Parts: sequence; C-alpha cells; structure tokens
Amino acid sequence: MYYVISSIFNCVASLSVILICFRNYKYKINKFLIIFSSTVFIWSFGYTFWQLGQTYKQSLFWIRFAMAGSIAIPVTFTEFIIYIIEKENIWKLSIFRKVNIFISVVLFLFSFTPLFIKTVKPILNFNFWPVPGILFYVYHLWFAINIVLCWILVFNKIKNSTGLIKLKSIYVLVATTIGFGGGMTNHPLWYGILIPPVGNILVGLALFIFTYAIVRYRLLDIKVAVTRVGIFLFVYLFVLGLPLYMGYVHKKWQQATYLAVILATIGPFMYRYFKIKAEQVLLVRQRQYQRVIMQAAEGMLRIRRIDRLMRMVIKVVSKALKVEKAGVYLYERQQGYIN
Repeated sequence: MYYVISSIFNCVASLSVILICFRNYKYKINKFLIIFSSTVFIWSFGYTFWQLGQTYKQSLFWIRFAMAGSIAIPVTFTEFIIYIIEKENIWKLSIFRKVNIFISVVLFLFSFTPLFIKTVKPILNFNFWPVPGILFYVYHLWFAINIVLCWILVFNKIKNSTGLIKLKSIYVLVATTIGFGGGMTNHPLWYGILIPPVGNILVGLALFIFTYAIVRYRLLDIKVAVTRVGIFLFVYLFVLGLPLYMGYVHKKWQQATYLAVILATIGPFMYRYFKIKAEQVLLVRQRQYQRVIMQAAEGMLRIRRIDRLMRMVIKVVSKALKVEKAGVYLYERQQGYIN
C-alpha cells in the first residue's frame, strides 16, 4: 500500500507544480518546469496503476506506460537545469541537447516493446516487477549521464556565484539530490538486487522544493496559486476517486466507467465555478486598491505643480495600501540626480 500512496503523492505533487507555475506561464523557467513536471506525472500515473494491476497483462501495460513517461524525465530535466543555470552559455551545449532529444525519441518508440521491458515477474512483495530488455540498459546509462551533467552544472554555478543566484542554485542541488536519489531506489530491483524502492515518495518532495525556490525568488502570487491547486485537487479527487473506488472496491467497472465519463464532463465546470468564487474572496482587497488608484489617476491629470502631484501620489498610495510611510523618487533629468 505504501508504494501506491507514494506514487499518488507524486501524481498530486506534479499536478500541483503544473498548476502553480501555469499562473505565470509567460516565464520560460515556468514553462520548463511545467514540461518536466508533466513527465513526472505521466510516470507517477502509470506507476500507480501498475501497482494496482491485478493481472499480468494490466501490469505489463502500465509499467511500460510509466517508463514511457520516465524516458522523457532526463531530457526535460536537463533542459530545465540548462536554462536556469547556464542560459547565458546555452549555445555551448547545443550538440548535447540535440543528441539528448534524439535518444529520448528513439527510446520512446521502443518503450512498449520487449526490447525495453521483456516481461513482469514476482520479486519481494511485488507480483509484477518488470524485467529489463536490452534498451533499458541504454536508457539507464543515458539517464545517469544527464543527472551527472546537471549536478556538475549546479556545482559550478554554486562555486562561481553569490547572493540570490547562489541560494537558488543550492535549492536546485538539494531538490535534485533528494528527487533523483529517491527515484533511483526503484532501480536495484531491475537488476535483481533485493532493495525495495522506499525512496519513491521523495520525487514529489523534490518537486515542491523546486517550486518553492521559484515562488520564493520570482515573487509569484502564492496564495492564489495554492488556492487553485487546492480546488483542483478537491474537484478531481472526487471526479477520479469515486469511479476508482466503485471499480476496485465493489468490482463494478462498467458502472464506474459511465460515472467517470459523467464526472469528467462536469469536472471542469465545477473547477471553474469554485475557482472564480475563491479568487473573488482572495482578490477583493487588490481590486479595491485598483479602483482607488484609477480614480486618483483621473484627478492627477489636472495637477500641474510637481510638488502637489507628489503629495497626492503619496497620500493615495498610503490610503489605498494602508501603509504608514510612503515616498517618491523623482529623477531630475537636467541636474542628473535622484531627488
């Protein structure tokens, strides 16, 4: 049961990161993290259903599905690291990036064949653990090369930077070590080494650390973002959880399928309704600020004296934002200094 819970946690974590970053999708760093988190979600989703599989055929399909998502993890993570760590010198890694994408595409094309996963068999407490094909070893080596490269890039950035850039890089290093260290506990059993994947849940924790670093140093509206995530999880735990409960507990898969279709149809409307209601409550003060400032701006257009205009700006800002002190920096172009 722990492994099912850990994979569900990783699903929830990756979805949460996607939703938080989607609010500020215009930033490239958020786009890269959304793409990387999507591959983690695919892997976690397949991992969950593989653990729940009752037959050989089901389990083989879902572990191949999970590994198809896992194939995209190294290349998307490397792109994410290159952008946040080495975006000024990204051209130096152009050949490696092209080879990386090519290898991931080739491996993905064979991910549902015996060349990647031959079969599944019992080992330890797992009834259907995958047996690697020859391409899995290629994948594993390629995976390791990507992670080592990312560690080297992050270490160099920490060594050669200071301040917030160094702190951000330390967050990335910690998250990388926790996430991939935990995820790699899945690998020994592929080689017949009797070590269970107890660190699997750390993948989701690492995603939250990445997101915290971006939220902390990009100043995103975390309250609104977290509220959206909470509403999304509430709605879709209901939408997905009820059919799964009906199917796995009561074995009524036909009725569960019909219910899933109905709930999947109304789910987006439920999410949109609750999101709008929540944001109306959260953003009520911001909208009040905006109205006060817009009204004041109309009056400012009629003021000609700079001293009166500055006093009015300070008065309006202090009143709207309810701050005790406010000031204005005025650049004097002719004198060449700030007043």
